[in-house]
Amino acid sequence: MEAAHKLNQKYCFITMDLAAAKIALDITWSAPDKFSHVIVQFGGFHVMCSYLRALGKMMSGSEFEDLLLEADVCAGESIDKLMAGKHYNRAMQVHQLMLDATERLLLEAFIDETHSDLHFPDEVRTLAAAPNPDSLCAVVSSEEFVRFVTEFNKFRQEVREGKLGNTAKFWIIYMECVWHLLQFQ
Repeated sequence: MEAAHKLNQKYCFITMDLAAAKIALDITWSAPDKFSHVIVQFGGFHVMCSYLRALGKMMSGSEFEDLLLEADVCAGESIDKLMAGKHYNRAMQVHQLMLDATERLLLEAFIDETHSDLHFPDEVRTLAAAPNPDSLCAVVSSEEFVRFVTEFNKFRQEVREGKLGNTAKFWIIYMECVWHLLQFQ
C-alpha cells in the first residue's frame, strides 16, 4: 500500500498463488476500510486451472471423456481430475491434441466443401519442409495463401453460425476456448 501511495496510485494490485491469496483475502476482508484499495488476484496458473475446470464442465456430457478413453489419450482413473482442471499438464496436452484434431477435421471439411479452384498453396508445403524466415515471408505474401485463409475463415464463421449443424457449432466453440487458453498461456 505504501508503494502504491508513493506512486500516486489509488489501488494496490497484488498477484499471488492460491494459498497465499486465501490468507491475503482473509486479511483484507477482516479490515475492509483499511484495505479497501487493495486488490488481491490469483496468479496465471490458478486462472488457467479454473479455466480448465470450466472447459471440462462445458465438455461434460458431450462424450468428450469417452472419446479420450477410446483413443487411449487418457486413462479412466485420471479423466475426472483432468476434467476438473486438477491435472494441469495432462489437461493442456489433451486439449492441444483435441484442438489439433478438430482443426484438421475443420480443414478437411473446408476442402471437401470447396469444389472450386481453391487449393493449399505450394508455399505452405515449402515452409513445412524447411521452416525459415524466407519461406514464411513467401507464404504470407502469397495471394493464393491469403485467398485460402480468407475463404477458410469465412467457412469457419459459417460453421460457427450453424452451417454444418449444432454439433459442429459446439466443437467450434470448444476450439475457440482452447485457443483462448493457449493465448493466455
